Amino acid sequence: MRFLVTFAVLACSVPAWSASPGPCSNADASAALAKIREYIQPAPDAPEHRWLVIKTDPGWRIEEYSGLRVLIRCHPRSKADELNGVQFGEVEFRYEASRSTMLPKLTSSGLQWGEWSEWKDSLKPLTATEELELPSLMLTMYRLAQAADRRDRHIPFRKYHGQYQLQWEYNQNSIHPHLLAANDVSRFFITADEEATKLRLAEEEAKLRVAEEEAGTQEQEPAEVVRTSMLGSPASMSRPASPDDFYPPGSRRREEEGSPVVQVCVGPNGRLLREPKLIDTSGFPELDVAAIRVAKASRYAAGRDERGNALPEACLKFKVKFSIRQ
Repeated sequence: MRFLVTFAVLACSVPAWSASPGPCSNADASAALAKIREYIQPAPDAPEHRWLVIKTDPGWRIEEYSGLRVLIRCHPRSKADELNGVQFGEVEFRYEASRSTMLPKLTSSGLQWGEWSEWKDSLKPLTATEELELPSLMLTMYRLAQAADRRDRHIPFRKYHGQYQLQWEYNQNSIHPHLLAANDVSRFFITADEEATKLRLAEEEAKLRVAEEEAGTQEQEPAEVVRTSMLGSPASMSRPASPDDFYPPGSRRREEEGSPVVQVCVGPNGRLLREPKLIDTSGFPELDVAAIRVAKASRYAAGRDERGNALPEACLKFKVKFSIRQ
């Protein structure tokens, strides 16, 4: 069984309290929630979902949650806590279901995503009837799983001289996996297309150098063949899709505008040979994704050679303008 939140808590890493945690003051609860929100952000195209990016053994993994709620509790302060200016508490995650995948790799063709796991419901407490019906061994295993699940839903925090820290931020011996800050995740996606373009240009330059080196060892092509490749007509857009039909609602609310550049390659029938590529980003990830959708929804005419024959492949670059004030 895969536990949905991978926060392992060591008993030795957190002080022991004699009393159970209770409600924090409004100020403490708000400050602790603001701290955990530095690591939580909405999932793309699913504003009702939230996700965290977690450091695991193989790398960074995204955990996406449906119906996520965050509860903040504080432990009673002892005299020693008051003297040391410290307040301990915990952040509890409650959610309907979760799924995960690895953080996408950046390549010259863009972000390469892995497959998401199936949505998995959180463990629910057993009813009295269910406990009676379950064999004793299965009941014991389920209770152990519930205990582990409950433990993994809690992230300890402390307020030390007015500063709020999560458990792994102040405990050097913590084995908690690190979380990637939401701002860093957003920056990764915003700059991914720009970095992919740089990688793509570097690859194209490397291919060009190889081609030039190979051309130097071969005979020069006849001039007429070179001229023929330059004649004809390029691919064109026969029926453009409207960007307004694909304008992301979130981008409208945030008044995000931009003109990302997209490249498409079509075959002799005018159909796309592969996924459109983002050549130049708008600076807004949602608009860039919408531009790809506009490119896929548009219709194209094939490129033609000088004799009017459809080319097996012809490419076209164009801007997709997203503007609220038109």
